[in-house]
Amino acid sequence: MDVDVLSFSQNHIDVLVDSLVDGGWRFSGIYGFPKEEHKHKTGLLLKKLADSYDKPWLCGGDFNLMLVSSEKQGGNFRVEEADIFRRAMDYCQFVDMGYLGHDITWTNNRGGAYKIHERLDRFVANQAWKELYPGYFITHLSKRRSDHLPILLCMKEAFATPKKKRLYRFEEMWLRNVKCAEIIANVWEGGGDLC
Repeated sequence: MDVDVLSFSQNHIDVLVDSLVDGGWRFSGIYGFPKEEHKHKTGLLLKKLADSYDKPWLCGGDFNLMLVSSEKQGGNFRVEEADIFRRAMDYCQFVDMGYLGHDITWTNNRGGAYKIHERLDRFVANQAWKELYPGYFITHLSKRRSDHLPILLCMKEAFATPKKKRLYRFEEMWLRNVKCAEIIANVWEGGGDLC
């Protein structure tokens, strides 16, 4: 597997992953602009990345943006920020990949009326990436010291090399097993497969 860095900044890293099995795909790690007056730049960054390459694309990280009001508990939900994210998602042809576990990924670590919980961290992908790796799931893990929950993407057999079919070889020691002749006869008569 080869990973080539295509571009990077304080807010992203964009790489091409060539695993020789799947023809290659992109991953972009994102750290969204945290200040309110710069959040629109996260949308601009995603759109700029979308115009760079046409490959199956996975994108994940702390976007510092939410899509819907149910992703925020406490404080004010800003519709204009959600619109920025939604427009960028549409432009990139991304879909949210869902998750297992906790509903939120960030807390301000305050109590009472000042307590805020938000889902800022996520994975999104285009349809081509989802078709390339259909056996995935995302889990929101438990936080330890950070104000963010770690998010984990599990990809079933994502980086496995194609398995070569092993040749069937008869082992002489099987003849010493009294059941061996019976098993071979049953399979032979039924037209079944030994392996």
